[in-house]
Amino acid sequence: MYLELIALDPGQSLPDPPRQAPFGLMNPAVQAHVALRPRLIHCVHRVSPGHLADAVRAAPYAVSPPQAMSRGERHWQIALASWPQDQASNPHPTLIDWGDTPSAGFSLGASGVCLLSLDQSRLQARISTALDERLLD
Repeated sequence: MYLELIALDPGQSLPDPPRQAPFGLMNPAVQAHVALRPRLIHCVHRVSPGHLADAVRAAPYAVSPPQAMSRGERHWQIALASWPQDQASNPHPTLIDWGDTPSAGFSLGASGVCLLSLDQSRLQARISTALDERLLD
């Protein structure tokens, strides 16, 4: 399992006009929910390489068209789950295809951060309901 903490960069000015940030980060409900401490509010599921378009078509919820993204030498395709405006979390996973690029979890060095526990039971139940498991790696 690879976990990534994602947040708005407080040193970066907001775009003018404002645009929607991925993972609901501009959503006031999300901002209020994470204001006191980090929280698991969303998940991303890796699909088999080359099958992102199939996963998007099969998803029983709204997903953006696949978008090419990159950071450094990593390149991937991602399809963002639509974020309900009034909700602080999103039960529908975003879909990612790392293609031939190893995911960041395989290439990042040790962070010194230790995850003490993670209860996935509620999240796993929502994921199972939201997406056919045959599309997941």
